[in-house]
This record gives sequence, structure tokens and C-alpha cells, in this order.
Amino acid sequence: MKPLTKVYWLRLILGVVAASVCAGYGIAAKVISTTQFPLSTFMNTLSIAIIVYLISYYLIIKRKFTLQVEKPQKLFTTGIGMYFLSWLVFWILLFTFIAGPPLMYSLTLTASSGGTTEPSSGTYNLLSGTQVSVKAVPDANYVFDHWELDGTYNTSNPVSFTMNQSYTLHAVFVYSPPQP
Repeated sequence: MKPLTKVYWLRLILGVVAASVCAGYGIAAKVISTTQFPLSTFMNTLSIAIIVYLISYYLIIKRKFTLQVEKPQKLFTTGIGMYFLSWLVFWILLFTFIAGPPLMYSLTLTASSGGTTEPSSGTYNLLSGTQVSVKAVPDANYVFDHWELDGTYNTSNPVSFTMNQSYTLHAVFVYSPPQP
């Protein structure tokens, strides 16, 4: 096999290695999440991939293949596309495998007689980390009294919280006779 062909295939393997290093970084730094994907995570792992590329060039490829090729400048660029393509594909696969499917939680909204909720009563499946705001809307001759969120009382209207578990939210309204 020709030296530049060896470099090409070595770059493919190193792309997979770099993707594994990036996944390890994601686990160690706890940046792999099912609910969000910040741009900084991608930029950090891209930086790691570039560092692995440069280190592999100077410590492996340049030392081993410089005397075996006609144009040593080609050693730096041969297989660069394959390296980053293999890194990206395997990084996405590893990231997806490690993160797993997104966590979903259910929100069950109910209301006592005398009012409704916005959004309307029912059960909603929401991603973990979703910010929720629910408003209680009393009917005529009724007033909003309180929320019951899994047994705790809250008088804020609207009520807001983050979906980090499944919740049951119940709006309680009380009759308020019209004033003469």
C-alpha cells in the first residue's frame, strides 16, 4: 500500500478515536444532555478534534511518513476530509447513543367547577427541562383560590415551573356571590 493511502486510512481511524475522546469529554464534563445541545459543546469538541488532528500529524504521521513520500506537504492535507467526516459521524452516533432518547414527563391539568385552565385541562407530554406556565381562568361569580401541584399549594396565577418530573396540577375555584 502506498504511504499516502496509509495516511488516508490512518486519518479515518484517528477520526473515530477523536470522536471517542470527544464523547469521553462530554461524559466527564456532563455536557451530554437529552434536553439541550448548546453550541459551546460542539465548539469544545471541534477544538478537541482539531487538537487530535494536529497532535497525530506532528507525533505520528510526519515522523513515520516524511521520508516515504515525494511531497511531504501532502501529509498534512491527505485524508483531512475523511478525518473530519469520520469524526463528525462517529461523534454524532456516540453523542446520540450516550444521551439516549429525550426524557418526557407528563403534566395533567384539571380544574374544579367554576373555571378552566390555559392551556385547557388534559394530559400533556413534555420534554424534561421545559418551562411551563399555566393560568387559571375563573367563570362568572367564581374566583381563583389556589393551585394544588402534587399536594402543595400555590396561590400564584399564572403558576410557572420546570418539568423535571411528572406533575398533576389542579386549579381550585371558589364561589363568590355577586355583590348587590
